[in-house]
Amino acid sequence: GMIMRLLDGNKDGGAMWDFFVRSANERGDWETEMIAQASEVLTKALRPVFSLKGGMRGKGVYFESLGRSLNREQRIGLALNVGNDGNLQRLLDGEGWSYADIRPVLQSLTKAEWDAVQAVWDHMDSYRPMIAAIEKRTVGAEPEWVQPVQFTVTTADGQTITLRGGYYPVKYDIEASARSEQLEDATDAKRAMNAAHGSDTTHRSFVKKRSEAVVGRPVELSLSAMYSGVQDVIHDLAWREWLIDASKMINSSTLDDAIRTKYGAETVRAIRQWISDIAAGTRKPRGVFDRAAAFLRKNVAASGLALNVMNAVQNVTGLVNSGERIGAKWLAVGQGEFLGDMKGAAAWVDEKSSFMANRAKTQFRDLNELRNIVENGDGIITKAKHHQFALITVTQRVVDVPTWIGAYRKAEAEGAVEMGADGSIDDSKAVAMADQAVIDAQGSGMTKDLSAVERGGELAKLFTAYYSYMNTTYNLVANRVAGARGGSARERGSATFHALMIMALPVALMAVIKAALTPGDDDDWEDPEKLAKKLAMEQMSFAMGLVPIAREFTPAIQPFLQDQTFGYQGPSGMRIVGDSAKFTQQAAQGDFDDGFRKAAVGLSGSLFGLPAAQINRTWTGIDALADDKTDNPAAVLFGYQDGK
Repeated sequence: GMIMRLLDGNKDGGAMWDFFVRSANERGDWETEMIAQASEVLTKALRPVFSLKGGMRGKGVYFESLGRSLNREQRIGLALNVGNDGNLQRLLDGEGWSYADIRPVLQSLTKAEWDAVQAVWDHMDSYRPMIAAIEKRTVGAEPEWVQPVQFTVTTADGQTITLRGGYYPVKYDIEASARSEQLEDATDAKRAMNAAHGSDTTHRSFVKKRSEAVVGRPVELSLSAMYSGVQDVIHDLAWREWLIDASKMINSSTLDDAIRTKYGAETVRAIRQWISDIAAGTRKPRGVFDRAAAFLRKNVAASGLALNVMNAVQNVTGLVNSGERIGAKWLAVGQGEFLGDMKGAAAWVDEKSSFMANRAKTQFRDLNELRNIVENGDGIITKAKHHQFALITVTQRVVDVPTWIGAYRKAEAEGAVEMGADGSIDDSKAVAMADQAVIDAQGSGMTKDLSAVERGGELAKLFTAYYSYMNTTYNLVANRVAGARGGSARERGSATFHALMIMALPVALMAVIKAALTPGDDDDWEDPEKLAKKLAMEQMSFAMGLVPIAREFTPAIQPFLQDQTFGYQGPSGMRIVGDSAKFTQQAAQGDFDDGFRKAAVGLSGSLFGLPAAQINRTWTGIDALADDKTDNPAAVLFGYQDGK
């Protein structure tokens, strides 16, 4: 978004933004809404099954006809592949089974489980009208549909029922078949080649004509095909036509030459890569290194940010970015309207903007929530994890809503709201510009809004944990500086001042907030030299945090600015490694003191996704209250600081 803003002369609502980014935002919002709806529908369909004894991944049932045990997820996964002739053939011939072999598995399911299976088939079929329409627009004809096959089965609870059958994505087990893994690698390679030649497209195996028979490739018996299948369908419906238009435009020699001449070839490559990454969407990690990297960073966010009260309060410093993006005047306007009627203002914004409404959701945001229920059960822990970032979402809302209102009012003042001859009002552009201002100032987790390094593979993501907000700050600084390049001395001076303020003010505000809210005595504030060194270290850490890899060298500066150093703990995404080292060191000392406790809690957070940062802070606060170091109850939320 910031690149397109720069190409538009550093102005809001320009032609490049309108063609590429505004349309991408609309498609991204539609995709988000559809994924949320799918998550809610499928969770409702499968919820009766979750409560059955044994859960989804509990102890399996042994089937002599197959010579193996299958848990509930595997049995339902098998059942989902008998709803049409194509799936059934692949299921049977992939393992060398007969229908008689799988009949005991089908009969082991209750009516409630079969109702869930049919509900999944029905949901997959609900996309057919939209698929037909987009195929007619882009290909010229509807695809050859997979036809459902009706069948009758006797359930485990003694009922004989007839099911309509339905389509289900075929997913082959690459762990059980080298041929399946080779074909999947070939598909990935073909898509990479398409990207290199500027013909990006989404993954859409659901419209490919199925061959007559596939033999010797076992079908994966899980619900993973449901997650990826729904994701692929929605992603294709959201982006296929946008990708066609965007690729044609960026492949235009006229536009390519214009951008290369003024902004360099790297800018063109960045736009092409952005389009390619949107086409790819979110894919499951593959290969040993990708899987290892995904495991290492699995619980990083939960360990550091879940239920983190201090971090949630410090979110308000994000208003600095908002002021830079829309201007202090318009931020003040937004703040005024918001503070005048918080509930009403938030409701008005959500009514205007689907982006903002979805951003405020804490449940049914994506299919990973459903995956977590399947993998971990539907108990209190799973429910708690669904809401573990609710506190941050609430305080982020206090920043987002005033930013959006201010940006909307600014766009309105600049003529983005049009009045029709019949008195109707079209404010769609003002809404889109306000959405973009929030994305630019506060960040977004959608692929289209991530930096190139954040869109990289799992190994790259190890170095970009907690980077989203830092990237927005970097973009604002870079945009301000680039916009002043070649300008007058006054313009360059103003850009320098703004860049310094963007980087310095949040650091100072966070330090003040932490000192004000944390009970205890911090001697740093009484010693000007120590305070200066502390703020300088925080400032250097913040500045280096704007650039991935560079922030890994922050510990090298510590000896010059702090008496206490901690050594290099590895990138944020590999927090589990540093936590393991700390725990080992503390355990070797044999003292079960505060250091050991903090290390043990930190490692538990990295391993199991517990809110380690807040647990340690609360524990420290409770200890301080018990030892009469403070009588301030805020210690339970914000911890305690000893003056040293």
